Amino acid sequence: MRACGTTLGLCLLGSLACDPEMAPPVPPPGADTIHIGLLGPLSGPAAFLGFDFEKAARLAIQEINAAGGVNGKQLELVLRDSRTAEPDGAATSVDSVNQLADLDVVAIVGPDASSIVVAIKDTIVARHVPLISPTATAAVIAGLDDDDLIWRTAANDDMQGRVLGKRIRSDGHATISVIYRDDAYGNGLARTVKQEFEAAGGTVLASVAFAESQIDDFDDEVVKLLTGGTPDVIVVVGFVLDSSGVLRALQARAPVPRPVLYGVDGNHDLGLLRNAPPAMLVGMRFTVPVSRGDHNYDAFRAAYLGVLGEDPYRVEFTYDAVYLVALALLQAGENSPEAVRTHLRDVSRPDSATPVIVGVGSDEFGKAAAHASADLDFQGASGLIDFDDAGDVSSATFAIEDIVQGSDVLHFEEIDRVQVSAAP
Repeated sequence: MRACGTTLGLCLLGSLACDPEMAPPVPPPGADTIHIGLLGPLSGPAAFLGFDFEKAARLAIQEINAAGGVNGKQLELVLRDSRTAEPDGAATSVDSVNQLADLDVVAIVGPDASSIVVAIKDTIVARHVPLISPTATAAVIAGLDDDDLIWRTAANDDMQGRVLGKRIRSDGHATISVIYRDDAYGNGLARTVKQEFEAAGGTVLASVAFAESQIDDFDDEVVKLLTGGTPDVIVVVGFVLDSSGVLRALQARAPVPRPVLYGVDGNHDLGLLRNAPPAMLVGMRFTVPVSRGDHNYDAFRAAYLGVLGEDPYRVEFTYDAVYLVALALLQAGENSPEAVRTHLRDVSRPDSATPVIVGVGSDEFGKAAAHASADLDFQGASGLIDFDDAGDVSSATFAIEDIVQGSDVLHFEEIDRVQVSAAP
């Protein structure tokens, strides 16, 4: 687990909880506070993600509170563990949602994994608490019967799958084999990649699933992957630890000629560079959702760097989720889960010819407060949001990145950007 920081920046953001069991009990919101829940991995192998979620969320809350808060009250973040990647993750997350609802949160930001979103859907609906995930991307989430309570600032994987499938073909490859996690994320993304690759004239030689709890011993799966012949490309759809295990098994099999490797947002992480065989990583290509890269991202990055002393790493989607919750409450003039549910779509997009464009930072939130009854259109650090009927963003930007060998270390290097809309 990533260690808690002790820098001035972390102190300015308040208490960052590395161990949820050490955190004091959280009282119900007082007369002057509004609770926003944060559900993410705060323990176990994925805990670094929860810590990054927390930093981005606290920065957004600090900026909003500095502008006067929401409807005369200050926002307060309440953390609960999802135990993502742990065997009891789904059950723990259900308990965490119930705890957050009991503490009267107006919304929940998180969780990180699509499988956790699916697991807690019924509890979210039963407790009627809206949820915005910054990283759960599985296409199946868009079709959940969720009473308009589940939203995402992350792009639906149908978009990523289209970008990746077309990119592999345009890179000149004729055949692929795909190995993927057998969960909501892996199944959906693998399916779309294969469909797009075949639609572009390519051939899929093999498609092999592995258990979502598996992180090593992939010899049998790799044998199946190569039974139909050695493809031009192997696509690895997974997270950091399982993908590292797949690459170790591929290295041991040493297929000739060696296929080109492609990855996805789930394994695009510095942890892959630390855990997978370096010889397998050089030249591996990824698709990864990124910000549009405009002045709102620049303002967010400057604030994050100034307060925390480090560059943000794909946490603008969490930061934007907090802003959207606050703006929905502001426009409703009411601090309740129903106010968030009914106004998220309104504040995420232009609904008139003369919207009030709202960016990030205290000054921008103050502008929104002064025009709370107007048509607010939030344009965040991650880009345009414009929620569609399913609660998904209507467009997204993906970077194409390669792993390259630097002077002494491997690193990711962006080679291209692609913008895509939700409609094909």
